[in-house]
Amino acid sequence: SYVMAGNHDPSRIAANVITGIGFLGAGAIFKEGVTVKGLTTAAVIWVSAAIGMAIGIGQYAFASAVLLFVMMIMVGFPYLQNIIDKYNSERVYKITVYCNTFNIEELYKIFTNCKLRSKCISQNKKHDMVTITFAISGADHGHVELIKNLHENSHIIEFES
Repeated sequence: SYVMAGNHDPSRIAANVITGIGFLGAGAIFKEGVTVKGLTTAAVIWVSAAIGMAIGIGQYAFASAVLLFVMMIMVGFPYLQNIIDKYNSERVYKITVYCNTFNIEELYKIFTNCKLRSKCISQNKKHDMVTITFAISGADHGHVELIKNLHENSHIIEFES
């Protein structure tokens, strides 16, 4: 930046590098169903550029410390993520019922009894049947209990998870 800037502000080039790398990182983020993917990739792209800029200005010790810290996070994060997912996984369920013999509150009661949180994503009515799509989150054992309850419920025509 100092060499290329001449008589101008040398921080302008570094600021534009950060903007450009942020744009590339944003391109790595996408939505898949109800989940967002690519956040870790975007963060690694950005921090790699920051480490590169630190090396570029001669801050080798700082760049090494940040690199070591990031590597520890990247190695340890999958283990932490598995623990988090065990207690809070989100799944999408499509449940089909007959319109005239079913009350949606019955479904919400089942979710609550299984200690799960639900969000209705969509409802689709075809003839005398309704297919309701839910995003349901909670512990893995709650999802197992929910599937058992859905199998046993005589009002439910079919479900997909």
